[in-house]
Amino acid sequence: MSSDAFSRLHRNVVGPHAVSLFARLFAWLRRRPPQPTYDERDAYARCHGERVSEIVVMPKPPPTPRVLPKLAGDYLRRCFEERLERRDAARS
Repeated sequence: MSSDAFSRLHRNVVGPHAVSLFARLFAWLRRRPPQPTYDERDAYARCHGERVSEIVVMPKPPPTPRVLPKLAGDYLRRCFEERLERRDAARS
């Protein structure tokens, strides 16, 4: 049987409108009920629960002041040069 004859036979048995009818029927069976619409208060309560008065928000304490060592510039320069020399010696 050729493909043209098969398509004619298939069209006569099922019909072009039956396919769309079945598609609409299955789409109707698969439908979901509409989702409820929440306002902002209900959405917050649904996601985070009710507000609890036991939790108290406290402000963050101020940072402690940084204490920097009092070092002379020459001392810092010598330490930096020694560090560079050690790095160069390690690479060699």
